Parts: sequence; C-alpha cells; structure tokens
Amino acid sequence: MGLQQSAAVMAGLADGSQVVLDTDGCIMQWFGQERKVEVVEAENMGIQNERTAYM
Repeated sequence: MGLQQSAAVMAGLADGSQVVLDTDGCIMQWFGQERKVEVVEAENMGIQNERTAYM
C-alpha cells in the first residue's frame, strides 16, 4: 500500500491462532478535514492475492 509502518499489534483469529499485524500511520481527507489514522494491514491471511487494510 506504500504506507510507512509505525507499529505492530497482536490479533486473534477465528481458529484461535495469534498473528502479528503491521500498523501504518497515514493522513486522509474526511469531509474536507485532514485526519491522522492508523491502518491495520493484513496480507495473505489464507486467501490468495488478498490484501486488506482496516482503519
């Protein structure tokens, strides 16, 4: 996604396993205002060629 990694968090999956997910800091426009947000990025979580970001 081209974002700068700022941290990492532990996440529990439905099967009971634990994974480490990167968090990326970014600034986005929201109704004309700039907002600093952290995005949790998950890659290849069992689905081929899947890349998802959660804000």
